[in-house]
Amino acid sequence: MKDSTSSSAGRDRCAEVVLDVDVDDDRVHLVLANCGDAVATDVRVKFSRVLIGIGGSLEVSGLPVFARLGVLRPGRVLRIFWDAAPSLLARGEHAAPFVATVSWQERSRPRQQVNYHHDLSIYKNWPACLDPA
Repeated sequence: MKDSTSSSAGRDRCAEVVLDVDVDDDRVHLVLANCGDAVATDVRVKFSRVLIGIGGSLEVSGLPVFARLGVLRPGRVLRIFWDAAPSLLARGEHAAPFVATVSWQERSRPRQQVNYHHDLSIYKNWPACLDPA
């Protein structure tokens, strides 16, 4: 482990691209972010199942941003609206667990790939996600 006082010029920079789910104010977003300190290129996200959103009217997992994002700079966060939480969680099959496989390219490195497992059932009992009706 390197000493925290060493210069950043000596350390190896790398991208770390994540696909997370964010539930806030009764809205569900897919969050694609580069948490690393290097540029990620040719970013792709493949989902283990189709993600349907916007009240059942849109295949969110099929959006072009997940198939061919050219550049994701360090610190960049893309929030993609999926659906209203009460609507999504009420449609059981649409809230089923899924895996997002995220891959990206970096300069002078082999293609990186990470699997992120998501289970929306953890949000079903959150008071903010319950339909007041």
